[in-house]
Amino acid sequence: MEWKKRPYLFWPLLLLALAFALDKIILLEPVRERVIPWDKIEPLIYESRIDLLEELKADLPEMQEKGLRPGLILGSSRSAEFSNEVIQKYVPGTENYNFSTPMGSPLFHYYFLDKILDEGIRPAYVLLELDPLLLSDKSMHYTLAYSLDSGFVLNHLDLDRDKPFFAYDTEDAGLSFDEAEVFFLKRAFAMYRFPVEIAEIKENLEEVTYIDKGMVIVRPKYDIRNEMRRLTITAIKEKNGGIPNPIFFQIDAARMEEDAQSVFDLHFSNPQPALTQIQFFKLTLERLRKENIPALVYWPIVSPALQKKLEKQMIKGPDGKEPMLAFHMRGMKQVIQNQKEQGGQIYLAGPEMWEPLKCRAFVDSTHISGACFDELSELIFAPLTEMVQPKTE
Repeated sequence: MEWKKRPYLFWPLLLLALAFALDKIILLEPVRERVIPWDKIEPLIYESRIDLLEELKADLPEMQEKGLRPGLILGSSRSAEFSNEVIQKYVPGTENYNFSTPMGSPLFHYYFLDKILDEGIRPAYVLLELDPLLLSDKSMHYTLAYSLDSGFVLNHLDLDRDKPFFAYDTEDAGLSFDEAEVFFLKRAFAMYRFPVEIAEIKENLEEVTYIDKGMVIVRPKYDIRNEMRRLTITAIKEKNGGIPNPIFFQIDAARMEEDAQSVFDLHFSNPQPALTQIQFFKLTLERLRKENIPALVYWPIVSPALQKKLEKQMIKGPDGKEPMLAFHMRGMKQVIQNQKEQGGQIYLAGPEMWEPLKCRAFVDSTHISGACFDELSELIFAPLTEMVQPKTE
């Protein structure tokens, strides 16, 4: 046969098979731990949400005995510090689970809400974090890399996307072809999902020295991730996924301005929102309405430095150019009102509520200091009490 006469024809196939096998070596834990930058916690946090769901399922029988219902926090790192103990003061009869992830946005919110509801879990309420930052196309990066599954992506793939004049009028099924392509490529090629950089590997192998309980500890930087993993497990077991941090911290004005510009350049070089994010926000509210579950839409407060930049940013809407914040507020209220008219129980905790907030310290341009969360929680969750009627039987 021809291939026996020319065995070199198999060389490209063998090289491809070898490259594919080498690529998959990165997925082995000992290799992956040395490849991923030591301070990159996003994969760890996204993977831990599955563990948190298992914890929620295991806790259900005890909750039911006590007459409690789970409350769900679906947000980004800006919602990670909402704690169960504080929320219980304002929404009694609940046990609150924080599923927030770095840049967790509507696509991730819908995906995890779908998984939770499919387990037969009926939350007392759901907090959905949403603002212009989480509606940018950049906010899907971590979700496409570290979350979702093939069935979900295929079920929500839309090959015939519309481009409405007003983004909030979109009726797409969900993910675009390009977004689905990114997801499948990251699953097929480990190096695309976990890029290999020699400089990062070298830094991971550098040793750090510190004192713990009077003992001098020396270990490579990559091993610090084990400590991060331990803290994440502790947060799941003891805090239902939340990471309360009562420390008051605020960076100086110069660093704040620099960080605000960096965030603005990253997320708003294209001011138009991602249609995928808007559509999954709409799908999430629709699902909650059909399940008769109250929803709290939380628009986080940001630093004055970033707020000013967002106020100046213009975006094209149905009536011509308008300020970005007004564009999004109008769109979000339109979506919320549409669901409320059909019986949805929803309220928006956003910029119009922030005036009474006295604590205004920020650790960077997008994250308010952990010391402010007690006051912030009261402002946000107190109005929810009227919408949530805990079971007493």
